[in-house]
Amino acid sequence: MKTLFLVSISSLFAFAQPQNNIPDASVLRTKLPQSIVINDSIGVDQIKDIKQIPYIENCSDTIFWSLVQQKGNVLELIEKLTDETILKEVYVPNFGGEYTVADVALVILKEKIEGIPVLNLIGQEFISSCGYCSYWSFVREHKENRVQLQKNLKKWYLEHKNTLVWIASESALTGDCNSPAGGHYKISKE
Repeated sequence: MKTLFLVSISSLFAFAQPQNNIPDASVLRTKLPQSIVINDSIGVDQIKDIKQIPYIENCSDTIFWSLVQQKGNVLELIEKLTDETILKEVYVPNFGGEYTVADVALVILKEKIEGIPVLNLIGQEFISSCGYCSYWSFVREHKENRVQLQKNLKKWYLEHKNTLVWIASESALTGDCNSPAGGHYKISKE
């Protein structure tokens, strides 16, 4: 009981520090473990075997990062956007439920390509009271909604494919991780 009390007091003390002592955001990012190995032979059919989706500290899934780093799998990932196979014990933070292969394929795509307008592609809006819940409500309502996302994202990708440029970066787009991919694609403004 005393230890718990001391931890609580030290936690309060840490939060009471002046805001000008907040470390740079790059310091707050979780580092990838040295042991992560990117495997180019991993295919999109292995999404169902992913154990962690990047969110705060979940930065070490070899399958996830291998699929992110591969350059030629975008259309294969888009094909997975209707696969409702559930990943066991891989939970969606803040919204609940378990990820599906379709959800993870979208996270991988969003890690590969900056600025995919997911909510626009499904005709939904960001709701300030719940954040990204409009996406989750939409795709979980009917399988046809996932088909709509798949169709619209494929069209969007094919329209922008030739304008995508590689941006070197160590930062992940979807989590507080350093990305082993070394960057991501972004639509060129030119």
